[in-house]
Amino acid sequence: MATLHIIHVNVNGLRGRQLELQHYVQERCPDIVMLNETKLYGKPAPRIAGYTAVAVRNRQAGTTLSGGVAIYVSKTLACTDVSPDIDDMAAISIRVAGHTLAFVSYYRPPGPTVFSMTAIESLLSSHSECIVAGDFNAKHQFYGCSETNAVGEQLFTLVERNDLVVANADGNTTRYDPHFRTSELLDFFWLPGNCLER
Repeated sequence: MATLHIIHVNVNGLRGRQLELQHYVQERCPDIVMLNETKLYGKPAPRIAGYTAVAVRNRQAGTTLSGGVAIYVSKTLACTDVSPDIDDMAAISIRVAGHTLAFVSYYRPPGPTVFSMTAIESLLSSHSECIVAGDFNAKHQFYGCSETNAVGEQLFTLVERNDLVVANADGNTTRYDPHFRTSELLDFFWLPGNCLER
């Protein structure tokens, strides 16, 4: 199977970090760029040279001004936007070397809100090879967090039920709280267990 280079970045404001992202992308040359917390507030996604913003999803009007997701794809690849009609979830489908793969970028705001398990499981069931990356704000001790919250339990159930693998590098955390001097894994990169057999 052809090799795809994928990156996931919690960009925390795409317009304000556009130049940094452009330099990073030029240096790394990924095929697919999955972004969280774009914070576009209804404005169009900025251009990144050599890439197309294939799927962009933001918060609906009247909700908190954070979140937002986008997936940029190298102009050398053909793909389709298969995003569900919900906030903060972008998804694309791409055919490479006889395989159809789906890529999902997701953001779930902190707090008690549950995450869109139904939408994610629908994409997982309709694509045998589906890679999911996102900021879930989910804590689970199994993934190295100091505590487990309700969303962390949901995440763990989703991963187990769908035979997914959390592909984050062992021991790497994605959030550091300087006040409490704690690190946690809140951003996840999952892929189906069958992808490891290739």
